[in-house]
Amino acid sequence: MKDYESGDLIPSEYVSRRRSYSVIGPSHASNKEDSLASAMIIRKVPFKEVVNRADEELLEYDINDMWHVWRKTGCYEVLYDGNLIWWWPRDEQVKAS
Repeated sequence: MKDYESGDLIPSEYVSRRRSYSVIGPSHASNKEDSLASAMIIRKVPFKEVVNRADEELLEYDINDMWHVWRKTGCYEVLYDGNLIWWWPRDEQVKAS
C-alpha cells in the first residue's frame, strides 16, 4: 500500500459522509456541481492525533482495532467543498504499492 501525499487529488465520490469526520463544518456535497469536483489531500493525520481526537470526543474504541485500520488505510485531512474534513479511505480506495 502506498500512502496518499499532500496535494494528491481524489475523486469527490471517495469522500462520503459515512466515513468522514468534519473538522470545521458540513462534509457533504450540496449539489451536482460539487459531486464533479475533487478533494485535495492536505496531510496524513498521525495516529496519536486520531487517538487524541477520539479521547476528546469520549468515543469508545479498541486501540488495537484502530491501529490496524490506521496502518491499513490511514486517516487524511482533506479539503473538500471548502471544508477541512478527516477522511478514512475504504479498502478499495487505498493506493496500490
